[in-house]
Amino acid sequence: MISGAVVNAQLAAAVGGDPSQQPDTSPQALSSLGLNQLGLVETDAIKNANTLKQAFGSGVSTLITLFNASADDMNIIFSADQHGHIGSEAYDSLIRNGQASAVLHVKTSGAATGSTGMVAYNIGNTGNVILLSWSNPFNHAASDVKAKVYVQTPGQFTGDSDFYFRDTDERGSSAGEYTDQPTPYRAQWSIGNETSPHLRVIVSLR
Repeated sequence: MISGAVVNAQLAAAVGGDPSQQPDTSPQALSSLGLNQLGLVETDAIKNANTLKQAFGSGVSTLITLFNASADDMNIIFSADQHGHIGSEAYDSLIRNGQASAVLHVKTSGAATGSTGMVAYNIGNTGNVILLSWSNPFNHAASDVKAKVYVQTPGQFTGDSDFYFRDTDERGSSAGEYTDQPTPYRAQWSIGNETSPHLRVIVSLR
């Protein structure tokens, strides 16, 4: 479920201030303008995720919000499940700059398994990929909730879900920030340790 208005060059021109000056429509400006909307847009996205959770009911699930301030569109290219599956609303295929996506990943009905999955998006035509991976176990006494977010360069993403699930299990954490060179992007994430935690991801330019 998408929240927020698209932040593009037209919007930047509309809020640019002095009409006699050329508006700043650089990628950095569009990213910053997108981040200015974070509070309101993310609040709405969390409401949408909670609505999906209420409809699903009790049981292990993962609420996911992904906010895009990359200055570009993000288009879905891949998703995979290790345990559980996406809920009643599919992953959004397109997230525009300044928008947030909210989905719910749920355990399989009748199975003593958790919610473990991943989803990847292309960032515009840059060839860079943002990938979210999470592990929310059925038994929290045996293992903590973990997540990991990657920003990968053109050709680096392979679609090898086994690798990402294994890497998340071994090196995932409750919070982190991905700013590795040579991509110009920053990805910040956090996730709780509840039965139905919220995985919060924000993608922006560094």
